[in-house]
Amino acid sequence: MNTIEKLINTISERIDTFRQNLINNQKKKLREQLAKRRNAMTAEQVMAMSTAIWDKIEQSRLFQRAETIMVYYPKDNEVDTRILLSRWMGKKRFVLPVVVDKDIELHEYLGEDHLRKGKYGIMEPDSPVFTGKIDLLIVPGLLYDTHFNRVGRGGGYYDRFLVYYHVPKFGVCYDFQLVKKAPTLGYDKRVTRIYTDKRRLG
Repeated sequence: MNTIEKLINTISERIDTFRQNLINNQKKKLREQLAKRRNAMTAEQVMAMSTAIWDKIEQSRLFQRAETIMVYYPKDNEVDTRILLSRWMGKKRFVLPVVVDKDIELHEYLGEDHLRKGKYGIMEPDSPVFTGKIDLLIVPGLLYDTHFNRVGRGGGYYDRFLVYYHVPKFGVCYDFQLVKKAPTLGYDKRVTRIYTDKRRLG
């Protein structure tokens, strides 16, 4: 490699680093703003808007055909999956994510009496690891955009996890969390479809 090529590579690396830092700073500010707005929601607003989302999802053929579905357990006024779980418990199998080190394992949801507080204070099933087939993933996010990009809490757990599942992925959020274009990097994984309390994309 000659001197000019080395210089070009150095400049490219610095540009990439600058871009990554810029996007990460944008994400941090957006996370703070959206988390603050979401945390200010009342229990009644969470219930009403979450119900509107699940009503839409339940009309989807992908949901109706799915036998085993991964959902998350809600925290900090996230779209409340307990509504969906209570409606369909016994009719479909649900598995929930459990954070282990830097990865996610799936454990079957057996009811509210079989949960324990896990990492970050999120409730997790106390059942064995589930290794069966998953038909549908329902994924939380602090921010989604109209290009199906997702911005999460910043740990990268879902980005690493979603790579392994080639099944429909539904992103759920409140309508104020959906924007035209989100700041994203190459490792941010997209979803197949997005549901808010007001609309569906995909």
